[in-house]
Amino acid sequence: EVGGDYYDFLSAGPGKIGVVVADVAGSDVEAAEYTTMGKHVLRTYARECDSPAEVLTKTNDLICEDMRTEMFISLFYGVIDVANKTLRYANAGCEPPIHYSASERRPSLLIADGILLGIKSGMSYQERQIGLGRGDVLVLYTDGLTEAEIDSRRFGTQAVMQAVSQLARRSAQQIADGIHDALHEFVHGRITDDVAVVVLKVVG
Repeated sequence: EVGGDYYDFLSAGPGKIGVVVADVAGSDVEAAEYTTMGKHVLRTYARECDSPAEVLTKTNDLICEDMRTEMFISLFYGVIDVANKTLRYANAGCEPPIHYSASERRPSLLIADGILLGIKSGMSYQERQIGLGRGDVLVLYTDGLTEAEIDSRRFGTQAVMQAVSQLARRSAQQIADGIHDALHEFVHGRITDDVAVVVLKVVG
């Protein structure tokens, strides 16, 4: 089986971790090929650029030179500064990740403006930054999670946020498993689209 969803972790400089979640349109061999291309292009620019927004701009420009008009990529890219406990991020049309604040005991969406990669060259992307505290949780995911449906009802973002709030005190793996179980129960085991979910938790 092949598909267009992927996630990746990469070195973004000393003490910095880059994290990517992306979805290439389609779920065939061609989508998988573009997934591989996008992954390596972004990795290259992540080594050169400190800014997530700049990385997306450069990645988009290069992809636009080679991508067919009917193919596009939605992608979230964030850089975690481990020492300073911050996350800088930019988004190219991907589902907005969830940040659960342990101190405030509530989830929020990480919104940043930006169009899909591969649509038009010369585009700029909004960059934002948040602080991370002990016990905070980050959940990154593709639209296969929120758009999963049964009987014309979608799982939706609110269901994901509710699951994260209920599971926030558990480990990252247990949170990811809990989200999967909630989705699986909602659709009665019939998951028809690619789904990628990454859960990160601040433990120190």
